[in-house]
Amino acid sequence: MGDLTELAGSLTTHGQKQVITVMNRDAYLKANPGLEADLEPDTTHVVVDGSSRLAAAREAGLATIEIMVSDDQGATPRKSSNPPSSPTSTAKTSRNSTKPAHCNAS
Repeated sequence: MGDLTELAGSLTTHGQKQVITVMNRDAYLKANPGLEADLEPDTTHVVVDGSSRLAAAREAGLATIEIMVSDDQGATPRKSSNPPSSPTSTAKTSRNSTKPAHCNAS
């Protein structure tokens, strides 16, 4: 993922400007069959857009981040200026793993 020092510093100084998009575990696995082994057993949500921001938030020591749950992202993330409408929530960032970026939303 590279050096996240600058992004972590920006998150600390300016705050989070863009939400991190996640999918519920079941929706992610439906869209990506065969990838269950890549997930930690307790994973409830999988990051589909914003893995670097999540890692930088962890590096910066942020306790929570803003997320948007979007189960219709599918296997290929959409590139659009109009993100899907979905409620924004927060998620804890206290997870370290070498597996796909994930979070446990609260």
